Amino acid sequence: MSLYENRGRTFQVLMDMEKAADDFQKEIDLAKELGKKNIEAQALLNLALCYRPWGALTDLNKVRKCLDKSRKLVRETGDQAGEIRWNIMAGIQTLISLGQDSESATYLQEAIDACKKTGNKRGLGPALGFLGLCHIRMGDLNKGIKEASESREIAREIGNQFLLVSSFHWSLLGHGSRGDYDKAFKALENLAKGANEIGSKGLIAMVPNHYGWLYSELCNFEKAVIHDKKGLDVSQRLEDPEAELYNLLNLVGEHIGFGDYDTAQHYLNEVQEKRELQRYTDRCPKSELHFFRYMSELSRLKENYSKAMEFAEETLARGQSMPSKKYISMGWKLKGDVLMILEKIGEAAECFEKGRDVSDQMGYPPLMWKTRFSLAQIYNQQSNYDAAKKSLAEASSIIERMASKVSDTEVKETFLNSEPIQNVNKQLNAL
Repeated sequence: MSLYENRGRTFQVLMDMEKAADDFQKEIDLAKELGKKNIEAQALLNLALCYRPWGALTDLNKVRKCLDKSRKLVRETGDQAGEIRWNIMAGIQTLISLGQDSESATYLQEAIDACKKTGNKRGLGPALGFLGLCHIRMGDLNKGIKEASESREIAREIGNQFLLVSSFHWSLLGHGSRGDYDKAFKALENLAKGANEIGSKGLIAMVPNHYGWLYSELCNFEKAVIHDKKGLDVSQRLEDPEAELYNLLNLVGEHIGFGDYDTAQHYLNEVQEKRELQRYTDRCPKSELHFFRYMSELSRLKENYSKAMEFAEETLARGQSMPSKKYISMGWKLKGDVLMILEKIGEAAECFEKGRDVSDQMGYPPLMWKTRFSLAQIYNQQSNYDAAKKSLAEASSIIERMASKVSDTEVKETFLNSEPIQNVNKQLNAL
């Protein structure tokens, strides 16, 4: 049983889920034969991971069945260690497979509390790391970054290389969202190096996508496209549908940034075709937020305002259900963009203000300056030039702060000279 478990976990890191599932099933069969319910419960949790949205066997119904069977066995045995393992695994699966961040955080916090009482660092490390990811996705960036860092220190202490490399992934998401770009790029370099060292296909496939995201945040769409096209090739070669979808979605946003709406629509059409295939949709619940966002943006740019509003409201609703401050803010901004074109100025202003306030709560610079820029357009239309100037000055200050967190001179200059940023400065100087 021990051999099957250890080999199965190794296959999981290598993303060979079919072989991993076969080993865990053999472990389950032996555990049943020997009446070892605690071992059977653990093997079921490991088996659940084989059906998560990162592998070739993705099946969310089987994830739920494995979790339910495991919890029943844990409760029958009264196994406290098993209860901790179950909470960790349920937290991970609820986060990754179902996109329910707040529910996931509840499970993981229970595991952390129990681990601290018992001194269980092997459970505490991953529980802290995934709770950090929950908080980052929900928009509690400082808390999430701190938990990712604590997870990394435990990973080093106990010699868990997969956890160590994963912690770089969580940190880069937190630092990137907070606008600490040098720290984000450094974490991404560590992720790329570590993923190759341990041979994790899932982590390797993520790397180009994250480079694309960071460069896109800094309006460097040319570099972003290079990385996302590379990521598309890597994800298809490694047969990783999640990374493939995210690279395609990044390419949509990047071509919108270029003003090349036809190419953006081409990539979005490709995403839409893949969404109809279960092997893609089951693996990428969070990608739906990106999809609806870009559907709204492209519909608005093509003057289909009813569709643009429909997808904006869907983005907002899904952001609220997770909950995700980033997509709540984005949903409000998307609605405001449509309302402003429809000359519903008062309603648009209210949406932009809500988007601004949520992005401020999160501390997410791209939406902080973009919502202020949008508000300035409304204040100008209302001949409220003092308010417009104040809003633009705040946007400019946020942009300067973003640039100060980039030490690469070329990347910084590209950002500051990009059309969106120049528009802010031109309007501010004109007032």
